[in-house]
Amino acid sequence: MLSSLPLITLRRDDEKTFCDTPLRRKWQIVSGEFHFRPWKHLRSKDKKDMFHNIALSLENIGIQVKSPYKLIPVQVLMHMHKYSIEHIVPRSKINGSSSGAAENDPRGWWIADRDMNSLRRNLPLALWPDRFDDDDDKHNTHFIRSVNGVDHFFPPNTKRPMLARIWLFVRYNFRCVDVFDPPSVAQTQHSDHICENAKLNVGQQEIEMNIKFKEKYGISNPLIEDASWLDEYEFIQACFHH
Repeated sequence: MLSSLPLITLRRDDEKTFCDTPLRRKWQIVSGEFHFRPWKHLRSKDKKDMFHNIALSLENIGIQVKSPYKLIPVQVLMHMHKYSIEHIVPRSKINGSSSGAAENDPRGWWIADRDMNSLRRNLPLALWPDRFDDDDDKHNTHFIRSVNGVDHFFPPNTKRPMLARIWLFVRYNFRCVDVFDPPSVAQTQHSDHICENAKLNVGQQEIEMNIKFKEKYGISNPLIEDASWLDEYEFIQACFHH
């Protein structure tokens, strides 16, 4: 288990050095880069092509991609016309009201039930395990709970490792091109637990979606393939520092 790490505060004049380190350069090689069209210019068809249709294609090899909160298969959501895109790091928490690279990249998305997308809004995600988790994730009805006086959204426990990998990916990958709001106090307090959780239970749907992104765009989420990133002090600082 990681010990709780003291989180540093970086001055603005430290940014150039912070964003040009051996670790960052190694990450850029592994993660790849693709310049997507801005989110505000994406039509519904574009989003479907970038994520939903890729997820649907995995049924051909017997893999079901499910929504992270109600665990509904993608084909069911699309048949019901209730599908949506969930930005795991809310768009409103990046660059204020301005657009940016993070919101455009499908590695930071997952398919969601439109109702659950609306319920979560831009609440911070609880990405650590806790003792109040329901045994049956499918019947989790306590999605919103207060932590330190701030409402948080509690996904099913089984989905938190996957969501943590996406959340950490976005915060690190785009740390040097976008401006992020700080994590919630609770997320920062649980930084070690979130990183430990992100090492667990890499599912086949994640692996195959990552492969599809590599094939189509030449990009990937390195955390899906190599958990050792989560032991890097510099990586953790970049994701959680204020």
